Amino acid sequence: MKIKRATPLAIAVISCMWGQEPAVRTGNAAVDQAALSFHRVAKLPPGSIAPTIFVLDPLHVWVASETSILATVDGGRHWATLDHPHPRKANNSSGRVRFSDSSQGTFFAFGYLMKTVYGGKSWKPVPVPARYPNETNDVIFDANLRNGLAAGALCTPIHEGVAPPNNAWCDQEGKRYLSATVFSTDDGGITWRSHPMTYHAAFRMMHVYEATPTLIFALAQNSLFRSGDGGRSWQRIEMASNCVSRDFPKEFENRPIDISFVNEQSSWLSYLHGDLLRTMDGGFHWCAIRNPKVSWRKGAAWAAHFERLRFTSEASGWGIAGDGSVHHTQDGGQTWTKVHLSDISDLDVLPDGTVWAVGASGVFCSRRLE
Repeated sequence: MKIKRATPLAIAVISCMWGQEPAVRTGNAAVDQAALSFHRVAKLPPGSIAPTIFVLDPLHVWVASETSILATVDGGRHWATLDHPHPRKANNSSGRVRFSDSSQGTFFAFGYLMKTVYGGKSWKPVPVPARYPNETNDVIFDANLRNGLAAGALCTPIHEGVAPPNNAWCDQEGKRYLSATVFSTDDGGITWRSHPMTYHAAFRMMHVYEATPTLIFALAQNSLFRSGDGGRSWQRIEMASNCVSRDFPKEFENRPIDISFVNEQSSWLSYLHGDLLRTMDGGFHWCAIRNPKVSWRKGAAWAAHFERLRFTSEASGWGIAGDGSVHHTQDGGQTWTKVHLSDISDLDVLPDGTVWAVGASGVFCSRRLE
């Protein structure tokens, strides 16, 4: 149900435009067939923390910070500042914008959902499915903004024989707990149906992804779920012992962070402790990428994982480590090269390989150096 990127236009002519900002060269000229340089194409308001980016095509890009949204319709040459759509209660969050074309899109942050049909110049609120505060964590829609899925939790009464996980209570009496739930809508978010997960220990659903209209993945705080029927039914995926370490994953010590897929069979999944898994059968079985050359696992333990994964082919992928450093692979995740970009919080990659990245210091776009 995710908003789909439009077919790239004039990729060979324009992939991103930039002014006179200095280039940032990658640290390894062997990255891809030609080295990459990154140019800063926009600055962000002072104090921006964890901004996010959505790239529709080579011309249309939106960047969300805590106070405003920047938009370009000419590949980064000129930027317009749009009003931030979320209410004051949702401040201190950049939120996330997603667009299906240059006009229609959504904005989601801290349980607040907005829609626009004017490219982000004005927004209309849409009800969120979960009423418990801040327990709707992610929302995706199709291109018409009618069919959608949301990841969150329901405040559920305790039943005999159910032992909720720690910190999952949603009342002071200990009689109700948060139950991981996926919600669906077919009327643009006016009404939502709940699909609780049967595995109670996954007490919050954090993200939902569409690989195809029927193949959906959902990440809970300690579990991976798969749907092969568009989100109507769900299966918790068990990690095979012959493919991952014996103690993986431990209930609340290791949680899935992000997933990236290139087709309905091939996906990668990052975990909090730095584990990187791969599936080649549509998500039924996942195997750890064993002993890769992992520059992103060096240094502090809290940074030794990928917050973002973006693969564009079976070989080529990008990742943002927990410390905001950017890394690139050309062999499906076996080895990674660190790129000289720092404090990056989000990135996206176009089919032609153009990389857009954003962090507190601004918006960056890559080009190839022949």
